[in-house]
Amino acid sequence: MEPHAIGSLIVTKGFTDNKDAVALEMYTEAAAIARRVSIYALDTGDYGLHDQLRVSRGSLVNMGEETAYHKVEDIYNRVLPLVPLLADYDVDETKMTGLKTLMASYKALTDKPRNLTLERKRHNQTIPEVKKEQRQSLYKLDSLMTMFAGTDFYRDYKNARIIIDRGGSPKEEEKK
Repeated sequence: MEPHAIGSLIVTKGFTDNKDAVALEMYTEAAAIARRVSIYALDTGDYGLHDQLRVSRGSLVNMGEETAYHKVEDIYNRVLPLVPLLADYDVDETKMTGLKTLMASYKALTDKPRNLTLERKRHNQTIPEVKKEQRQSLYKLDSLMTMFAGTDFYRDYKNARIIIDRGGSPKEEEKK
């Protein structure tokens, strides 16, 4: 049981320490790209695209984490097909790859605790089965020990199998 118990000690704390820094960097990069492409949209008369790309780092920070991530993803998906036309606006494949890398890093950081929690839950669900297997093993061992009945070995085994409940406070009569 002890090696099995190690899996239930999966710790999820501390895996998102870096998340805020990565999120802020992702928001900054997405807002910079969106500003440049919104100027392109104004120049070409695409006011719908301009409205979709009117976003700042502050507005992304003030959105919820999931909403902000989806907005950054939307910006990326809207801009990617336009990259060949955006050289004059300092938006190129390198900047888009950098944004995609930041998005992947952020997603990995936000998914890690969830995945670890699921792993711990799956592991903990196997504990009753392991306990059942241990009980069966002890039952078999107890049955085999009858071959040694009447010996010191048998008596020591039986004494070792006694479960002592150390929980709770001593009873009133034991205190006196």
